[in-house]
Amino acid sequence: MRKYIHKRNLLMLLMIFIWSIGFFMMSYGEEKFDIEVKAGFNGYFKYGQMAPIEIKIKNNDLDLDGKIQVLLENDSEPMTYTAFSKKINIAKGTTKTINMKFLVDQDIKPYGSKLRIVDHNEKVVFEKDINITAKINSPKEKTIGVFSDDIESLRYLGSTYITLNNGKKSFYDVETINDVFYDAEILGNFNVIVINNYPTQKYTKEKIVAIKEWVDEGGTLFIGTGVNKEKTLKGLEGIIKTNPFAEEDDDKKKVASSSFGKGKVILSSFDLGMKPFLDDKEKEAFISETLEKEIKVDENRDEKEDRGFSHGLRNFIRYIPHNRLPSIYMIFIILAIFIILVGPINYMILKKIDKREKAWITIPAIAIIFSIGIDLWGMDTTFKRAFANNISIITINQDTHKGRLDTATGMMAAQKGDIDIQVKKNVHILPLDRYNRYDFKNKKGAVTLEYLENEEKHIIMKNQGLWDIETMYMKKIYDYEKPIEIKVSLKKDEIVGKIKNSSNLKLEDAVLIYGNEYEKLGDIEKGASKEIQLMFKKKTNKKPQRNGYYQILDAIYPEDQRSLGSRMKNAENEKSLTNVMKREILGNGFENYLMDGRSDTLNIVAWNQESIAEDIKINGKVVDRIDRTLIIIPAEIDYVKGTKIEIPKGMWQPNVIDRDKMHVEWSDDMLWGEGYAVFSMKPQINMEIEAMEISFSNYHVNENYQVYIYNYQTQEWQKYDQEHFTIQGEDKDKYYDENRGAKIKIDALEDMDIEIPDFSVKGAVR
Repeated sequence: MRKYIHKRNLLMLLMIFIWSIGFFMMSYGEEKFDIEVKAGFNGYFKYGQMAPIEIKIKNNDLDLDGKIQVLLENDSEPMTYTAFSKKINIAKGTTKTINMKFLVDQDIKPYGSKLRIVDHNEKVVFEKDINITAKINSPKEKTIGVFSDDIESLRYLGSTYITLNNGKKSFYDVETINDVFYDAEILGNFNVIVINNYPTQKYTKEKIVAIKEWVDEGGTLFIGTGVNKEKTLKGLEGIIKTNPFAEEDDDKKKVASSSFGKGKVILSSFDLGMKPFLDDKEKEAFISETLEKEIKVDENRDEKEDRGFSHGLRNFIRYIPHNRLPSIYMIFIILAIFIILVGPINYMILKKIDKREKAWITIPAIAIIFSIGIDLWGMDTTFKRAFANNISIITINQDTHKGRLDTATGMMAAQKGDIDIQVKKNVHILPLDRYNRYDFKNKKGAVTLEYLENEEKHIIMKNQGLWDIETMYMKKIYDYEKPIEIKVSLKKDEIVGKIKNSSNLKLEDAVLIYGNEYEKLGDIEKGASKEIQLMFKKKTNKKPQRNGYYQILDAIYPEDQRSLGSRMKNAENEKSLTNVMKREILGNGFENYLMDGRSDTLNIVAWNQESIAEDIKINGKVVDRIDRTLIIIPAEIDYVKGTKIEIPKGMWQPNVIDRDKMHVEWSDDMLWGEGYAVFSMKPQINMEIEAMEISFSNYHVNENYQVYIYNYQTQEWQKYDQEHFTIQGEDKDKYYDENRGAKIKIDALEDMDIEIPDFSVKGAVR
């Protein structure tokens, strides 16, 4: 009997096991939603850039009106998430493809990802772990994106390269774009985009705008033509006005380039993926050299942190304006009234009615009534409306009426809880500060920050306090309606010309800057013109105490040694643009916009206090705002052939062509470290050199470092121990080369600070 019962029990367990397997298999097959996820460009995306993610979703459940969310774990607050969301309306039994964007940065991990679906009440109806880890490049890595109907023929682009200062090659990564969702923001993953043998008529208007904006921001567009030129150029009329090549050029190795905003457009006369070019053994070198001519790569400059806004600027935008705080005089008056009421008046009244023993009741009562009144008054007068404190930098593009507008904004929502920050869809917006923002109020699995994009863009900050100020970075293309025209030329030792302001921007307190020289121009009203004249000052051998762009900052806006609070409190008007602010903003402008090396580009900087930055809504309401804008206007100098010119020291910056264990600090014109650095001294324009003087320091070269000059005749480094070295006459053949300039090597024997060498030139324009 026992044997029978034992067998029966085993049979029942076996049946339960088989039934369980069937149950679980059926449950898996009947999940509420079937999900397929494709992240990046075939798995590639770049750190710090918005990347595409495609989600194919089949609804096996009920009709849904809600949001789909991609959750990435926060690095500074483990087990909490940043959500990238999009609204979704999907009926039962239907399938939809959702294109979204996500971001991996210093506080968002690329792993530990989830996909979540919530209904219109924010209730979670589905959640699933997903894997979007992929090949992630750093911002320094260079990448080519490709549009082509024959991708395989262009695989050789992965062997194209950038030649570094040390002679080594850094190769491009190559990724395809063809069918991937993108906009201008997403195209920021690429340094170069190649279009070859591709039907560009397929491009929608939105995609053409995205490519144009990407090029305008500084991207390089490389287009192959040849026998497929009709197919490739048909949809690019807004970018390519004319094809400079004739029919007989189809098999010739020719390229032509043109500027487009801050970027470049390169056309090849041939198809990049067809013979005879495809059989050319030098094709990789040819493409590499073509790109190197058009793309300026300075590996010596450190990567800019936090989207190019200094801590000083962040302090300004976090500052609560005095006009939003209760008046200090009113506070003293209220305190005086309270003291009089609770003291003499209270005493006299109680004495008159012979109830002085009731003071223990009347004094607390008066205090409570006053406290309630002050709280109500403070809430009504201080934070009745949200506000945005904006600092912007707009860079003007020559011969156009559109420029890039970067804004750092500090926002106070004037309320607690979730704060919904809303801007237009064409505005790029990201938090400036998120790292190490641990909040004990956040629960495990909570979303602390949400990016929501539909008709407009939203960033939703969770669990905010009344006094919290959130800092954001915004970027957009700003239309100033008509160009700001600058015509300038160099004649011997001065720059002369004219600026005409046809734009809708008032230019306040304008300053012309060229190298370390400047000239104040004053205000230039809308529609007004002003003559320009900058005469180079005669230099002494002794350099000023401050180097780099600090010379200009110290001269125009002297440094204020008081604390930030003291400086701000003493401002005559909270909405004014003080010299303290101008110094900090212009210093930031030098670091991130004007320090690409002194070149033959002249810049005019000016100020504006109108509402240029993007309108911001917080929880659906437009906020009050304070605006301060730096306007940067570059201008190319016209050099007339045969003109005699003299460029003093400090105007053109030397190039670093090699270094080891030495850090280059361009803001101070200083080197520091223990190692060596090699510089090339060369004019930025084509000119016949009569004389070049190189200055090493305002001190004699000492025993702690050594200076060498390269002798091209002996092909050896020649030691030098004086402050100045002049190249002229017969010395030109020894120490100067038309292509490489004069080469200087500084070798530090111990860890120390050394001034970067400077040079002046005299000669004639070719």
